[in-house]
Formats: sequence, structure tokens, C-alpha cells
Amino acid sequence: MRTQEGHLYLIDFGIARHFKPGQIRDTIAFGSPGYAAPEQYGKQQTTPQADIYCLGAVLHRLITGVDPSISPFSFSPLPAGTGPAELQELLAHMVMMDAKQRPVSAEWVKTAITVIEEKVSSGTVVSSSTMGQHTPQPPSAFRHLSPLQFVVPTPASNSGPGTLVCTYRSMHIDRITALVWSPEGDQIASASYDKTAQVWNAHTGTLQTIYKEHNIRWITSHIHAIIWSPMRSPHQYANLIATASEDKTVRIWNATTGTTINIYTQHNGPVFCAAWSPDGNFLASANDASIQVWKPTENQAQSIMTDPKHNRRQLVWSPDATRFAVSHENEVTVYDFSTGTIKNAQHNVYRGHAELIHALAWSPDGQYIARAGDDKTVQVWDAQSKKLIFLYAGHTDALRAIAWSPDSTLLASAGIDGRVQITAVATQRLIFSYTGHHTVVSALAWSPDGTRIASADGHNTIQVWQTR
Repeated sequence: MRTQEGHLYLIDFGIARHFKPGQIRDTIAFGSPGYAAPEQYGKQQTTPQADIYCLGAVLHRLITGVDPSISPFSFSPLPAGTGPAELQELLAHMVMMDAKQRPVSAEWVKTAITVIEEKVSSGTVVSSSTMGQHTPQPPSAFRHLSPLQFVVPTPASNSGPGTLVCTYRSMHIDRITALVWSPEGDQIASASYDKTAQVWNAHTGTLQTIYKEHNIRWITSHIHAIIWSPMRSPHQYANLIATASEDKTVRIWNATTGTTINIYTQHNGPVFCAAWSPDGNFLASANDASIQVWKPTENQAQSIMTDPKHNRRQLVWSPDATRFAVSHENEVTVYDFSTGTIKNAQHNVYRGHAELIHALAWSPDGQYIARAGDDKTVQVWDAQSKKLIFLYAGHTDALRAIAWSPDSTLLASAGIDGRVQITAVATQRLIFSYTGHHTVVSALAWSPDGTRIASADGHNTIQVWQTR
């Protein structure tokens, strides 16, 4: 069943029942032929693994079109070219005849699918071939996802790099796309594909505000960017948050009350990136059709550059608010805004990445522009000379996020390999690797005082940990 918001639900309450601990088998046989697990035919007690079998059967039917009721308990390999090899392994694991050989939980399956999705989007998977129908062990691509690794670390009694401060087990029900600290460093705001933004205490992980005003009737109203106003009280823009969404708007709202202050509606299409100028006077936002700069309380652009380019996904300001950089595919272009008008600066194009860029950050001291993406590297460029000064290739998979320390000496990076790595720009060496996550890390943010990092993972969990 599909809701107005575009969510899909699989419903069959006719066979729902209570689990009876200690019972050897079900009292009656029930289930849809072809989709029901073997134990649902009265031979054994049904468990959550029966639901996993059913889900595997449904996914196989959706992908192949083959009706499982024609030949129950027999699932052919996916036809070549219909999906990655990892997906074939996962499906074979889900429909094992022996329930003990299926995934340990629905959470495990969700994480495995998230890993596949990230790898597909980064282009790092291979097409499925004629792999065997059944796999006696958990799929090799996901063996690191053991049940024990779903346990979120608890704060350590000692201090130092990597010590967990708090964990935010968020209300988000879909991928977290962005994180931002409040100027005071006592709160964090997170944005998600679930069309909500959430504000919570950075010390305790306690939820404080949920913003739900982006157009939930759009099937894709994912929020891609979240920005906290850089101004402190009593400035007129203090304690405001801006969120950019695929509903074609950028909304500005009060971080404490969740009250909408302004809705910017001048983009003709989904808005994928936005940033607040460091002086607090302007916001810049961009999509595949245009780049626009506007004032926080107005619904009219100060300056527009109509320049259609596919995959504009990151936008960052220079610390002096005279320039901003925008990513496009595997390039970064820096635009001049010193006169209050966007100046096309095609001579300020930074090239070097072989694949799509997913993260972009301007160092707080204004000297460097860092970027990272699908080619597994972090590249740091001199903002004036456009010379590459540092290339870090210590990650084993595509990158999704980077963040500068406030003093511009350190750079944190993370992505599909699940590790947050901190490197020193001066020495070009790795100084610390955070391993508290066990799945994709999708977003990073460094605290204003430089002592903590917030990192979000594929379980929709955010961890705040010490950097020193």
C-alpha cells in the first residue's frame, strides 16, 4: 500500500499472530504459497526469520517478475545485468531453507541494503553473474555486520580522542544527509531523507525540536542541506536554521520553536545545496538549473546565475563572504560575490577528481578548499593559486563527508568504509581513526570549539565523540 507521502507498506494482517516462546511448532499452517517460509507450514515455530524469508521472496519477485508460487522454495539467480552481485548474495541468504542461516534481524537486512545502495550510487559494485543459488555462510560482502556490531558504544570513563560523549538515536527514519552545530556548540541539528530536521542536545543526545514543514506530499521532498545561522544573540538572524529540500524550497525557521520565518521559493526545481554567508547577511542556494543569492528574510534573489549544470550538490562560502564554491560532477567552481553580484569565474575551476564529488569544505582560515568523493581520495587545494597541496588516499571506499577543524590544521573524512579519519594538513599524515561506526558514515560536523565531532551513520544514529 502506498501513502500520500510516497511511503510503501507491505500489509497482510490476515496471518499475523503472537509469538509463543517455547512452542515447538505452529498449531496451524498458514501463509501465501511461494512467499511463506518452510516453517510456516506447521513444521517449526515461526520466528522473525520467517518474515525475512518472506521479504526476500517479495524482493525476488519485484526484481525478476517470477512468481514464487509456481515453484515454492526455489529461487533462480538474478539474470545478468539486473543488479549487483552483493544483491544476489543477500537475496540468497534471506531465502535459505534453514532459518538459522538467514540474516539475524531485519536491522541487519536494512544495513546490508544500505551498503548496496551506497555502493551502487558510487559505482563500486559489479553486475551480478551466474552466482550460486544458495550460500551456506552470510554473504561475504556483509560478514562484518555481525549482531555484536550493532551495539552502539557507551561513553568511556577515560578521555582522549575517540571517547564517546553521547549518542543520538534519532527519530529519523531514513538516511541522514547533513549535520550542523549551533554557534555556541551546545546543540546539533540533523537533516534527513525522511523530510524532517531535528535539533538535539549535543551533550546528552536529547531531542529538542523536530521541523516537519517541508512539503511531505511530494514523494521526494528529501532535505539535502541544513545550515545554522552564524550569528549569535541579539542579532536578528540569531538561532535560525535553513533547510534546502527537493520540494523546491529553502525554509528558514527558529531552532527553538520550529516556527517558519521565511520560505524561499524562487528555484524552479529541487534544491540540493545551500549555505549561509559567514557574515549572516545572505544565503546562497543552488540546483541543476541555477545559483541564487538572497537575504534571509526575503523571497527574491539578490543575484541569480542561470547556468544549467548537472549534479550541483555542494556549496560553501569563503570565510570573508566574498566568494563561494560550488561542486559540479567532478569539478569545483569558485564564484566572486565581492560586489554583491555573482560573477561567473570559469577560470576558477578546480579539477582533479576522477569521479563524482560528494563533499566540499572551505577551511576556516580561508586558505584551502577541500573536496572528496567516489574516487576514495581527499584533495586539498590552495584557494588562491589553485594548486593541489595535499592528497589523502587512506580510505578503502567512496567518501561522503569531510569537515575542517576550527583552526584549519586538521581535516576529518568519512564514507562507505565506516571509518572517520583525521589527517594533519601540515604533515599530510593520518593522526587518528575513529571506528565507532560499523556502517556507512554519511555526514560529519566539527564542533565550534574543536573538541568534538558529530558523525552520522547508516543506522540513522549520530555519535558525538572527542577529538582530543
